[in-house]
Order: sequence, then C-alpha cells, then structure tokens
Amino acid sequence: MRNLYRLKLFIAPLIFLIISCSPTPTIKNLSEAHQEFLKLCQEEYKLNITLTPLENTLWIYLPITDGIIDIKATGYGIKTSDEGAPGFNLNYIDGEFKNEEFQITYDISDAMKYPKDLGYGTAYQEKFTLVYQSIFQAIQRTYLNIEKIPGEREFADQARNIKRERMLDGYIRRTKPPDFFVIVFADIKNGIEVKAIFNFEDYKKEMGQALAMDESPKRKINEVSGNKNMIGDEKGEYLEIREITWPEFLTKQIVHRINYAYGESNKKVAEQPEETILETIALVVKIYNFENYQSILLHNLRTEKNLSFNKTLIADYNIKDLNPKAKLHTLIFDDQGQISAETVRELE
Repeated sequence: MRNLYRLKLFIAPLIFLIISCSPTPTIKNLSEAHQEFLKLCQEEYKLNITLTPLENTLWIYLPITDGIIDIKATGYGIKTSDEGAPGFNLNYIDGEFKNEEFQITYDISDAMKYPKDLGYGTAYQEKFTLVYQSIFQAIQRTYLNIEKIPGEREFADQARNIKRERMLDGYIRRTKPPDFFVIVFADIKNGIEVKAIFNFEDYKKEMGQALAMDESPKRKINEVSGNKNMIGDEKGEYLEIREITWPEFLTKQIVHRINYAYGESNKKVAEQPEETILETIALVVKIYNFENYQSILLHNLRTEKNLSFNKTLIADYNIKDLNPKAKLHTLIFDDQGQISAETVRELE
C-alpha cells in the first residue's frame, strides 16, 4: 500500500509537467488595423466579433443566434432515373503533413451515378449570407489598404520605385497583415459552425480579379460542423486557438480540392484516383512555391496499399492550368434583346 501511495505521488507531478509544458500560442496585442477592423464591424456592421491575433494568424469569432442553415423545397417531390452514367464515389479523404511529407489517405471507388432529386436542399439563410458578406467587406476595407501609406505614389522608372521603397522602409514601420485568417461563424443556439480559412494574399488576388471564377472557392476552405460546446458561447471559449502553418493550410487545400473535384466536377477526374491526387498536390505546391517537403505518401484504404513519391516527381509534374487567369465575358445584344455576339478576354 505504501508503494502504491509513492507511485501516485510520482505520477501526479509527471502529469502536471506534461500538461504545463504543452505549447500554447502567443496572443498578440491588437494592432491599429485590428482595432480599426473591430470598430468597423461593431459600429457600422453591428457585428459582435471577438478577435484573437497570433503571430501569423488572425482568428475572428462571430456568435449568431438567428441560425445559419435552412432546409428548403427545391422541387415537387422525389424524382429518380434509371439512366445512369459511370463515375466515382469519394468514400473517404483526409490528409496530414508529417515528417516533411504530405500523407493522403483515401477510398475512391468506381460507381454508376443515377440522377436523384429529393425535392429539397440545404442553403445558407439570407441573413447569414449578409453577415458573411459584411465580414469580408470589413476585411477588404481594413486590411487591403494596410500596406499603403498616405501620399505614396509610384514612378514609371523602376529604379526610382526601389529607391522610394527603401527610403520609406527606413523611416516608417509598416504593419504586416496576417498570413492567414480564420473566421468562425457560430450558431450558438443550435451548435452549428461555419469556419472559413484563407490566405491573405489569395484574398487580395480575388479582390483584384486576378483569379479565375472557379479558382477562388478552391483556395478558400469552408468547413461546416456541429459542436454542442459552442451553444451559448458568445466569446468562442470552446475554440482551440492555434497558428495556421503553411503545411497545414496546403494539406487542407489539397483535401478540399479533391473533394471539389469529385463533388462538383466528377467528369473531369482521371481514371486512376492516384493521378488526380498527385496532380492536385503538384498544383498546390507550385501555386504557393512551397519547397519545404521531401515526399508524398498515398494510402489507399480500399487496397491497403501505400504509394510513395519523392519531391522530384512533383517538381516535374505537368500542370495544364497552373495559374488560370480570370476571363472577362462581354455580351452584345440586338434590338430584340437577344445575344448577338460575345467576346472573351483574359484579364492580366
């Protein structure tokens, strides 16, 4: 009995040591831009947000009591068809970055796809859509101008521009925007959460129309989940606040793009799922010029086989649409209001 008591005394300090030594993110003070954003949301948009700024990530928490998702009728009863088409089922997909390696686990199977309309669908509530848009408008108004200094101007001569930049950097400390934003919209009445994770530079390109229309939703990761712990939580205390790292963000985007490919554009995927996954990884690492990895591991749950690829293969991978450009469509109407012509121009 005495030995058991000594064992308890020995274990308790050890557990305390392990818990107390777990890493915690360093929360920064609100910068001038953060304060401006907070004021804009609260006073103009009437949004009761909570900000948690870290070194490279800004967490924005917005509690909602009016609901987020609606179920509405989209037709008149159930409609089915026995005319199927060959396709694929994405049964499982997940990923992690570990030991300088992208590790993707998946189960993708052949399937016959039969049209089926249940006559209803889910959609964001109109009020939530306005709230969602308001948050991004506030981000645009605050952070897209953060690198501008009143009175700045550019010269036609590139050498003079470089000289001007060095002079300004010597006298003025510019505030650096966060690399990543995490916006959590929490239905604290029903326990439903919508989390938007995106890179600031991607958002700048989207606002500057430098991304194709179907490229923007692939770079912004929206996660919908349920969690009873958020019910009644007006400050986001249930959240596990942490830095979003580049490997984590890229891994999430790879999984997000694969989901998008099989969910929204099933006809465009390759015959072999491994080809689609590898092409997706190659596209993402090239878009962001990410070099801090050594290999890729694909684990097929259906066959229980692992496939390993080195970095060289991905570097040499041929990507057709590495940086798709936005296109401007101009429609010309005749006197009867019918389209008589259309022009398409790529935006630089």
